[in-house]
Amino acid sequence: MVIQMTSPTRRLNSTLLQFRRRVPADILRVAQNERVVLHFPKNNIDPQLFIQPKLGDVVSFSLGTSSKLAAKVRTSIAVAQLERAYQAIRAGQVTLSQRQIVALSGEIYRLFVESFQENPGTPQDWASFKALNRAAREGRLENLPPIGFSFPQENDVATSVFGQDLTKGVDSLPPSTNSIALERRFGGLVSWVLGLHAILIDTASRYKLLMAVDQAVTDAAYALKRNADGDYSPDPKADRFPAIVQSRAESDHSGSYPVAAK
Repeated sequence: MVIQMTSPTRRLNSTLLQFRRRVPADILRVAQNERVVLHFPKNNIDPQLFIQPKLGDVVSFSLGTSSKLAAKVRTSIAVAQLERAYQAIRAGQVTLSQRQIVALSGEIYRLFVESFQENPGTPQDWASFKALNRAAREGRLENLPPIGFSFPQENDVATSVFGQDLTKGVDSLPPSTNSIALERRFGGLVSWVLGLHAILIDTASRYKLLMAVDQAVTDAAYALKRNADGDYSPDPKADRFPAIVQSRAESDHSGSYPVAAK
């Protein structure tokens, strides 16, 4: 098999180096215009980077760095992630078991705790975060900020929507069964963890995983709120997540980088 080599390029009028690579024809037939989730760990120069490029005739995006060395490293990571993503696409959608759903949500729990426990901010930061999660879960608001990978600075948003009494403010809004807010709030995290394990899932599994991720990040928020109060005692909820069982795509194409998913 011939391996397609990819080298970072520089776009006109930009100091940042670019990634550009042709998408295989069989992938385009089933996944054209779908987005993939790519993760680049931080290096000595640049912070970590999460991006969601679209699959067209080529996949192209900024590597987020002007360093040629860092760009080469990120290019190799991107190639590995894309190849595993293509393997997942070729394997097709799967239905997740309850155990798999909880195990995957545990990745999100650990991501949040490990990312923010060193400097957890204030208890109010996590109270606001939990209030917005609840509003999404109960369908009380649609236009909610999505959860990303940086510290959730949402006090102003929560106060402007709910007032000073967050619980009373959430209760004052009518609930609904609309899942738009759930996808908007937690969808990026779900796509990340599916990409991490090279899995494509059906619609019913995605809805269940959205609910599980909501519970996982809310559990993490309770732990981080205690950390913000100076309490670093072990969180008993950390033990509720089972181990991840290797996915079919991972078995067929092993690797160590987070990868894309539909």
